[in-house]
Amino acid sequence: MIDTDDRMTNSGARPVARGVCFMTDNIVSLDLPASIADALAATITPTATDGAMLDQLIGDLRSVSCQPGTPPQNDPPDAVLQHLPGLVAAMPSTPASAALRPLLDSVGWYQIFDSTHVPDSLATGLIAGQIVGGRGHLVSNELYLGLFLLAPNITYPLHQHASLEIYCVLSGAVS
Repeated sequence: MIDTDDRMTNSGARPVARGVCFMTDNIVSLDLPASIADALAATITPTATDGAMLDQLIGDLRSVSCQPGTPPQNDPPDAVLQHLPGLVAAMPSTPASAALRPLLDSVGWYQIFDSTHVPDSLATGLIAGQIVGGRGHLVSNELYLGLFLLAPNITYPLHQHASLEIYCVLSGAVS
C-alpha cells in the first residue's frame, strides 16, 4: 500500500513470522523503491480510470528520498502466522510478487487498529507492514510503501483521506 501524504496510522508492533521464511539472499538497498516501481509497471495493466494514479505511484517510487531503516522486531500478529504461508503458496509469479516476496518475513507486520474502536475481528484481520516509511526497511517522510494482509471474511472499511492509496493484489482475490 502506498500513502503519499505520510498519514498512515502508526500503531502496533513489528513482528517477523517465526518458523516461516520467505526471504532470499536479496539485500534491501536504497534503489529498492525504484525496483518495486519497475516491477509494478511490469505487473499492472492500468485502466483508463487508474492510469494517472499508477503513473504517479511509479514516479513517486522512482524519485523518493529515503535512508536505511530498521523495522521493529516483535512477534507477528496471529493473522500473519495463520494466513501468510497460504497466501505466499498461492501467489502467482509476477514481477511485483518477485520484488516483494523477499521482504515478507522481515517487514514490520503490525495490527492497524486496536479493538477499542472497531470490532475485534476487524482489528485482528487488518495487518500491515512497511517497506518504506517511518518504520520500514527504508525511512522516508515522502511516502509509505508497504504490504497489507486482509484476513479471510474481513471487509476493508470504506474510508477517505487526502493521500493516494493504491493496492496491488499479490495473492487471493478482491470482491
